[in-house]
Amino acid sequence: MKFICKIATLFCLAVLLASCNVAKEQPTQTANTPAIVPTLAEITEATVPPSPQSPENAAQSDQIQSNPVPMTPITLVLENGLTWTECALPDRHFAYVTPDMEEISNCLNMTFPSLDETDKNRFGERLADEGGADDFRLFIGSDTFETRHTNVDGFTYNYELLKNGTVIAQTDALYEVFPPNQSLANIAGKPVWEIIAPPAVIIVDGVNFNEKYQLDGSFFPYEIKGKLLYIAQTNEKYHIVYDDKTVGPEFDELSMAYCCADMSVSFGSGQYWFLGKREGMQFVVAIY
Repeated sequence: MKFICKIATLFCLAVLLASCNVAKEQPTQTANTPAIVPTLAEITEATVPPSPQSPENAAQSDQIQSNPVPMTPITLVLENGLTWTECALPDRHFAYVTPDMEEISNCLNMTFPSLDETDKNRFGERLADEGGADDFRLFIGSDTFETRHTNVDGFTYNYELLKNGTVIAQTDALYEVFPPNQSLANIAGKPVWEIIAPPAVIIVDGVNFNEKYQLDGSFFPYEIKGKLLYIAQTNEKYHIVYDDKTVGPEFDELSMAYCCADMSVSFGSGQYWFLGKREGMQFVVAIY
C-alpha cells in the first residue's frame, strides 16, 4: 500500500512540474504588421543631441521595430506630417543606370522622383560662364537675388550672394570636377543657396547654416509641404533636418554625389530620396 502511495505521489509531482514548464504562447505577427529596422527600438526626431544653437529637436513617439526584411518597404507617418518609407538594399554601389534605378524603385514600390513644373519654377535661372563657374538669378516677389564670382588663383573662386545688388553672403570655393555653385532656389519664400565651399553649405536668406547650427556640412535643400528639408552632417554622422528639427535616425554614410553617374540624393514632385548606411546595412529612404 505504501508503495502504491509513493507511486501516486511521484506521478502527481511529475504532472505538476510538466505544467510549470509549458512555454507561454508568443504573440504572432500578422501580415499587416510592418517590416522593421535594425536595432532601433524607437525612432525620434531628436537623434542628435542639440547644441545651444542647433535646430530645435522635438521628441517623437513613432516607433520602428528591428530585423528588417530585405527588399521589403516599411512606412512610418511622422508627427510633423511627413511620411518616411525605407527599404533595405544589398550593400553595394548603386549608380544612375537603369538596372540600379529599377532595383531601388522596386524596393520602395514607388516611382523614381523627377522635377515637376512647381520644382522647376522654384529654382533660379542658371547664368552660364565660359569657365564653368556658373551663377544664378532668382526672383522672389519684387526682390532679385543673384550670385557672382571672381577667380582668385585659378582654382579658388570667391562667391557672393546679392539681394537687389547688395551683398548678403559670401564664401570661397574650390572648382574641382564640378561647379561649386550648385543651386539657388525659392524655398518657403526664402532664397536658399547651396554651394560646395568645401564643406558643402546651404545659406538661407544670407545666413550660413553651418555656422548658425555648428554643422560640419549641409546638403541638398528641398521644399516639402512648404518647409525646408536638407541633410546635415555633425560629428561624422548624417541626419535629416525638416522645419529646423531633426527627423529620423542617424546614418553613418550617405550616397551624395555632385557629378558623374554615382547615385545621389534625388528629389522632385514632393519626394526626397537618398541611400544611406546605418549599423552595417544599406537603405533607400523616401520622404514625402
